[in-house]
Amino acid sequence: LGNAPGIRCWEGELEALPPYFGPFDAAFLNSSLRWTATLEEERRALAQLCTLVRPGGQVVVSSVPPPPGGLAVEATVAVEDLCRGLPLRTESILPGPEAFVAKLRVPEGYAFAGAPARLRGPVVRGWGRGSAAMGVPTANLDVPAVAAAIAPLPRGVYFGFAASTSAFAAVEGLGGVHGAVLNIGQRPTFKDGEDVSVEVHLLERFREDFYGRVVRVVVLGFLRPEMAFTSVDVLVARIRTDLGVAQNQLQALARWRDDAFLAGEEP
Repeated sequence: LGNAPGIRCWEGELEALPPYFGPFDAAFLNSSLRWTATLEEERRALAQLCTLVRPGGQVVVSSVPPPPGGLAVEATVAVEDLCRGLPLRTESILPGPEAFVAKLRVPEGYAFAGAPARLRGPVVRGWGRGSAAMGVPTANLDVPAVAAAIAPLPRGVYFGFAASTSAFAAVEGLGGVHGAVLNIGQRPTFKDGEDVSVEVHLLERFREDFYGRVVRVVVLGFLRPEMAFTSVDVLVARIRTDLGVAQNQLQALARWRDDAFLAGEEP
């Protein structure tokens, strides 16, 4: 651990990096691609790193020479495969005869291709774990109703604003539009099936449920891909971090509260 002003250094396994060290302005993974791990393992490590780099921050990854006998690698294709489904954009690639260095960036505001996405669907019953097991209640949207809207989106955690004029507006002093964090994916920590769910958590507390009511969501940022955690406690700790990051980002995006779609107008 370095002690220079404004600088922290870490040497060791990425999984052991304390989460309170972030957010970083930049991260450098020297000789990180060794051609021995699977692509999925490499992507998982890079996904974890993305959660520790601030929006607008840089991530630099480098490869090492391939095994004896050589391995033909087209650098651009390799980096595109590595970053698929991650909140990263490629800025530059410096290829060499046996290795390459790629400069990546976490987008400002965690913006994603095609943003904003707009979802509209009724709330249906889910697994019931959000409130009972994790203390993070969610409204599960009917997946067929939002299937077209989520089809191009990578599985993972997003944030934006949500509205349901019949339910949210009735809460005194809060109005009808609220910050929201949503998960689009298959719940890999619980391993309870391969079907996709869309779970929306509102950043304000409500005493009532919204079953059957139509909820509209304007999705503005992509925080991280869906990941399998070692325990529910570790998952909950990550969710708490996601909520805090989303809340900070939404302060700068408050203009989207007035989006006509949230008021009930079709785009």
